Amino acid sequence: MNRKLYFLLLIFSVLIGSLSAQTKIKPQDKEYLEEAEYLFGEGYFLRALPLYLTLTNSYPEDQDLKYKLGICYLYKTDEPEKAVSILEEVKQKDPSMPGINFYLGRAYKLNYRIEEAVSTFNDYLKEKIKDADREETLRMIEQSNYTKTQISNRIDALIRNIGAPLNTENSEYAPVISADESVMIFTYRGERSKGGLQAEDFTPDPEGEYYEDIFISYRIGDNWTTPESIGDNINTTRHDANIAISADGQYLFIYKSDIKNKGDIYMSKLAGDVWGAPELLQGDVNSSSWEGSCSLSADGQTLFFSSERPGGFGGRDIYISKLGADGKWSKAENMGPSVNTKFDEDGPFIHPDGISLYFSSKGHETMGGYDIFFSYKKEDGQWSKPVNFGYPVNTVGDDRYYVLTADGKHGYYSSGAPGGFGQQDIYSVTPGVSGIKPILALIKGSVMADGKPMEAKITVYDENGTKQSTISSNAKTGKYLLALSPGKDYKLAFEIDGYDPVFQYVNTKTLDKYVEVIKDFHLYSKGYEGDKIIDNPEDLQKLIALEQEKAAKESSEIAREEKVFQEVLAKYGEERIDSVQYTVQIAAVKDPEDFKTDLTPLGQEVKKEAGPDGITRIVAGPFKTLLEAEAYRAQVIRKDSTVRSTSFVKANDRQLQEFYAEDYKKQNLKTEPKEEKIYTPEGKENAREKKPVISEEYKKILTELGNREIEGVLYKLEIASVKDEKDFKYGYLSEYGNIEKKVYPDGTIRYTIGQFKTLVDAEVFKQQVIKKYPELAEAFVTVFSLGKRKTVEEFAAEQKKEEPVAAKPCYEGPEINFSEFDGKDLNDTTYYNALIRKGGVLCGDVTYRVQIGAYRHPKNFKYPNLKIFGSAKVLDYPDGITRFTMKEFKTMAEAEAFRQQVIRKGTKDAWVTGWYKGERKLLQDLIKVNFYQKKAS
Repeated sequence: MNRKLYFLLLIFSVLIGSLSAQTKIKPQDKEYLEEAEYLFGEGYFLRALPLYLTLTNSYPEDQDLKYKLGICYLYKTDEPEKAVSILEEVKQKDPSMPGINFYLGRAYKLNYRIEEAVSTFNDYLKEKIKDADREETLRMIEQSNYTKTQISNRIDALIRNIGAPLNTENSEYAPVISADESVMIFTYRGERSKGGLQAEDFTPDPEGEYYEDIFISYRIGDNWTTPESIGDNINTTRHDANIAISADGQYLFIYKSDIKNKGDIYMSKLAGDVWGAPELLQGDVNSSSWEGSCSLSADGQTLFFSSERPGGFGGRDIYISKLGADGKWSKAENMGPSVNTKFDEDGPFIHPDGISLYFSSKGHETMGGYDIFFSYKKEDGQWSKPVNFGYPVNTVGDDRYYVLTADGKHGYYSSGAPGGFGQQDIYSVTPGVSGIKPILALIKGSVMADGKPMEAKITVYDENGTKQSTISSNAKTGKYLLALSPGKDYKLAFEIDGYDPVFQYVNTKTLDKYVEVIKDFHLYSKGYEGDKIIDNPEDLQKLIALEQEKAAKESSEIAREEKVFQEVLAKYGEERIDSVQYTVQIAAVKDPEDFKTDLTPLGQEVKKEAGPDGITRIVAGPFKTLLEAEAYRAQVIRKDSTVRSTSFVKANDRQLQEFYAEDYKKQNLKTEPKEEKIYTPEGKENAREKKPVISEEYKKILTELGNREIEGVLYKLEIASVKDEKDFKYGYLSEYGNIEKKVYPDGTIRYTIGQFKTLVDAEVFKQQVIKKYPELAEAFVTVFSLGKRKTVEEFAAEQKKEEPVAAKPCYEGPEINFSEFDGKDLNDTTYYNALIRKGGVLCGDVTYRVQIGAYRHPKNFKYPNLKIFGSAKVLDYPDGITRFTMKEFKTMAEAEAFRQQVIRKGTKDAWVTGWYKGERKLLQDLIKVNFYQKKAS
């Protein structure tokens, strides 16, 4: 809590305490009042809120009680609007209430009623107040005005509450991720906290608080597993909060505090799949003051951390410390006034590229509370002036603990923004960068010793032979992860005692994009006589070059098209031709009401034109020159950045690629329009409309395979494939169900819809879609056989020369031992998630279903919330229980992903069951045998 605000509250409490004395409090309510006043005075507003709510219901005319209730609602992030209505009522009945304009101004600000907030703060400044209170209020006005600016210049980013199973009605915050986004660890505070409700001395107290614990979740495909406690080695009955994870996911940094300790930073190492007991960082990181957040550079040599130690610029400052040869952290250095202010700076995150720093601050230019900022390390070693990440990532509340994936595509942070699941939720941001895109080579894979995964020492040397860093692969899985910065020559050494080392030589001097490479390395002992895989010293270099070439190809077409557009703009921009008019198509929406941006201030007529395809296009114009039209488009983007990818200029209702076709052809660029169909102003369809063509080969396949149901095979309609997700324009097809998006290794993003068991069903669906939306004429059916995408033709060819897919096991590697799960309680998320991670993506003779209900009286079971997934299979069992299941899957991971969808729709009692030869098998039964290689029994 802000110290100035705390003392302000104490003064107000004394001044207005006499008001409640005018109300005769009933004896049975005195204890309530005393507890509420105590909690309010100590700053525990959320705990005091229900008490004041009860008291105001009993004493509705007591303005003191109502005033304090309104202040409490300022801290309830999911209901800030209640603070406005309550405080407005208090001001109306007693406008002389001390401090009312200050708190009502805050309430307006939290609800984005900015003009009213500024006006009310100015009213407060007219009162006789202390200098410190005046300074606080002027800061609030400054933030309010900045909020207006940020909203009008909102960034083009998709923000998504990541939802269940990670977010709950409790608090989840401070997410950290491994560089490859495979693991997320976060701080949790709620019903699952170890120790339950506790008092300040950590003793059980039904009226106490939940203390912080650390939870972990793993990414399987596009889904996160149900979070589990990170383990008793770390979680205690006291405060245990995660604050950072190393890029390779092997080291976790933890915050711990107790009554005597203001807060220190500890570190835990991952041994196999168990996190070790945290150890206090040695050196000059921890002090007698608070240290509570940090971030480790990818090479493990530099720690960025926040501290309240004396000698800073004010409040919390961010410091840097280097790791010494003795394993201790060197004398901490303050990052200086370019980063730190007289206010609080917290939550630093250094990206694996080593030059991009993200942090939260109450200083600089903020919208209120903590805002997220970024700064870059310049060539001279100094840090650039921090830049506010922008709205809507930053809000008028606290936004902090921002972390970013290595490729910069996704960011994660926690926020108490309204509309969430609980007080604090975890959110994702796409794209994750608002400034410079990261450049680095992310290398990951496994280290194998005589064919088995093993812990190896991996040392990185620079071109001078100087050791840059040393990491270890995981002792159980052999997995490793390295981040190599551009502009250097590297030597990598993979070493295990008793085995011949492997060396790799990598040059990143020409690296100008993010690339990700997967490479396993194989070490062998002197007497090993089995088959060997020999790793060439240039293997990594070749893979990096290949990935860099792919990345360059993906961006070249876009860059060339933009270059031609700029040339066309320079050549014809100011040219006026009597017969030519330019218009700006701003957006295309299915429902005209979906476009809400007010463009009236830009002084140009905006029309909503409904097309025969059911799509309404938002169009502005006409303009006499191309330059005028493009200038207007730029104004629109500044007003609403979300239309950046949907807005473009037309000439005489034709795409510029067509109208200036000769200029585009000179550069070998495609001259087709962005849209599949063009409509004239009269509504007539252009002659270029495409019609679906069915080949003779496809017709033959329909005849031979069309009605066959094959286990493990699904058919989907692919509606688009793009390189940049901003180019996807068929979101309106969600009326047919969920649109699935998947990024493939070559960088292509493919969108599919529907899920059918036969090719005929999928083809009928395709024809229905095309009939309603002719622009989808090129949509086609794809086959997913055991989870792998194939064309219909490829799949049909395989069927002719191979045995049925369902009879062929899809895992042919070494035997996997699942005995570690035998007898374990799979209701325990720790064991369950471990089973999914180990065998979830494998498949064999077992199929999986998701059970959504089991009842003795099946007529009572209804599941309208799940109807979107289809109908359930209903089976009666000899035990008198009727079980309802949905869908069939070849792997546990696919079934688990669907189970999470079911849970998100409100059915909590859902679980995965195995099926073999028509018999239901519990997972506990299946793990008794190697159920991927043998037949379950």
